[in-house]
Amino acid sequence: MRTIAAIAIVLSATSSAEAVVRRTLTPQELASAINNADAQRVPYRKTKMSPDDIRAIRCVAPDEEPTEFRCKWEQHIKGGWVKRTTWLDIDGSGWHVMDA
Repeated sequence: MRTIAAIAIVLSATSSAEAVVRRTLTPQELASAINNADAQRVPYRKTKMSPDDIRAIRCVAPDEEPTEFRCKWEQHIKGGWVKRTTWLDIDGSGWHVMDA
């Protein structure tokens, strides 16, 4: 019985150590962060990005740094959707594109 309890504790600790933080990010927030970022951080941005050209945003952060997120999303370009990945962080003033 103690062996089963010990295994459960170890598995629980392992699961929490590998936990992730998910965050909701709107197309407006993502477009704003990309439009305000330095051009070197967002080489795919040719002009101002519209929130209407962004969909399917999924942002996940490792448990040890819950303010930095790897966001996967899609951008509408020339009649199709292109998959993108962008690292963002959030603070009191909003979302910001991070250095690569």
